[in-house]
Amino acid sequence: MLSFKLDIKKKYEMWSLVGPEPLRFSLLEFENLTGLNCEYIEDLETPKCDVTPEMVSFWGMLGVHLEAGPTTDQIIAALKRCGDWSREDRKRLAYLSIFTGFIEGRKFSTATRSTLARLVMDLERFENYPWGRVAFKVLMDSLWNKEIAGCYTVDGFIQVLQVWTYTAMPELGASIGGPRADSPSPPILAYEGSRGRRSMKAAILSQTRVINFVEKDISEMWPKWDSEVEDLPAENIIKVMYERRPWKWTMDCWEVTGTKVNTKPKVVTPSKKA
Repeated sequence: MLSFKLDIKKKYEMWSLVGPEPLRFSLLEFENLTGLNCEYIEDLETPKCDVTPEMVSFWGMLGVHLEAGPTTDQIIAALKRCGDWSREDRKRLAYLSIFTGFIEGRKFSTATRSTLARLVMDLERFENYPWGRVAFKVLMDSLWNKEIAGCYTVDGFIQVLQVWTYTAMPELGASIGGPRADSPSPPILAYEGSRGRRSMKAAILSQTRVINFVEKDISEMWPKWDSEVEDLPAENIIKVMYERRPWKWTMDCWEVTGTKVNTKPKVVTPSKKA
């Protein structure tokens, strides 16, 4: 889906074009797919959390520097020696496993952010924190900073993007998503995923039925972000579909912006025959 992206300015939503149909991936879709808390709060990534003797002790048990958050490697190592820890500390370790593996979702050896990891010392606060919004922001920040060419890695809860593809194109999800018979909720649990190599581009372009976006009251269609960029053309995609139902998209609706031209082509010199 990343290769079908529309050229928009907004930082916290992505639009992909499948045939003439625009599909939106925003915080609303992320919330619907994961069931995670995506509420708005100020200072989302820099919450105030005092360093206490209990925190110093727990960070020492983890084997993590006090000024850093744990890496996935450190969490895996701690899981092998936590048998005699208190119930609260084992619960903290379990929560940090989710935090490092899915919320931040970085390279196993990369430290997570201490400002967020420290919240685990207050279990109730950690449990009620809008981790869905944090996870979505990590994912989008990573996606917008990638050159989609060759091999690349993406930070964050990338599995959500795959399941979004299955739900936005139901026929595709049914044919290659491996839907579970009991259809568990939220949708992130409803697919086992495909195996083997497939021609995904051809499969996507063959879709005849799509779900453009999660629908709410139009006043709720643009989640609040402190640093979002205004993009009226992107907002108009939604407005026209709300105000002019039933709206029919055609390829004439989309301006072709062209492709980047390689101004320094690689020169290949033929080898000499022996």
